[in-house]
Amino acid sequence: YQLDALTDGVETLPLKVMYPNGTVERPESTGGDEIDAFAAELTSAAESIQTGNIDPRLDGQHARDAIHICQCLQQAADSGSWVACS
Repeated sequence: YQLDALTDGVETLPLKVMYPNGTVERPESTGGDEIDAFAAELTSAAESIQTGNIDPRLDGQHARDAIHICQCLQQAADSGSWVACS
C-alpha cells in the first residue's frame, strides 16, 4: 500500500503482495477505508513513540527504521535545517 500526499492532491496505490517467485497478489480490501487504515498505522507509531511500548504490529527492524526516519524529519522541521539521520 502506498499513500502519496502531493501538492495537487492525494493518491493511493492498493495493497500488493509480492512473492519471491515473482508472482503478485492484489487482495481485495474486506472493509474500511484505505486512508483510515494508514492513519491507524501512524497513530500506532505515534503511541509507540510516546509510551516507549512498541505495538506488536510495528515490531521489527523495518518499523524501528521508519519511526527513526519520522523522528529525524520532525527534528529537521523543528530546527529548519538538515539533520544527520544515521
